[in-house]
Amino acid sequence: FGHVVIYRPPGVHDAGRAMTRALARLAASPLSSVAAGGKRNAAQAQLANVASAIVFLALTPASPPRIVLHPSEGLTTHDLLLSLGGREPRHVPLPLARGLVTTLTLAGRRSSRLAAHSRRLETMWLGQCQGPSWLQTQGWEPPVALSGWRDIGRAARSAQHQQSGEAS
Repeated sequence: FGHVVIYRPPGVHDAGRAMTRALARLAASPLSSVAAGGKRNAAQAQLANVASAIVFLALTPASPPRIVLHPSEGLTTHDLLLSLGGREPRHVPLPLARGLVTTLTLAGRRSSRLAAHSRRLETMWLGQCQGPSWLQTQGWEPPVALSGWRDIGRAARSAQHQQSGEAS
C-alpha cells in the first residue's frame, strides 16, 4: 500500500442524513437567517461530491499529501439556507450577528451544549473560510453543483412532510 491519506470533508449532507433534515427544517422555518447578505462561504459538502473526491484520491496516480481537505463547493450561507429551506432567509445586521455570537460563545464556556449551539449559529450566520485544496490543484471538481443542494432540500422537506403526516 502507499502512504495513508487523511481526507477531511466539512459538514457532509444528503437528504437521508439526520443533520441535513434538521438543517432543512430550520432553513424552512422563520428562524432561518444569515448575517448581512449571506455571502460568506458555507463549509458544507454534498455526499455525492465527497464520494467523488474519495474515488479520485483512491485512483489518482499522483501522490497526495498526508492530509487532503475538501475544497469549497462555492456555496454561501445564503445559498445553503435558501436551497435547503426553499425560502428566503432573514437578514440579520452584521454587528448584531457578531455581538450575539460573541455573547453565546462566552456563555458557552460554562455549558458544552450552549457552546455547540453557539458554533452552529456562528457557521449559519458567518460561514467558515476554506483554504485551497490539493484536490483542486489536481483538477478535481465537484460533479454535483448548486442545483444538487436544492434537490437535497426538496427531498429532506418531502421526507419531513411524510413523517409528520404519518405521526398524525
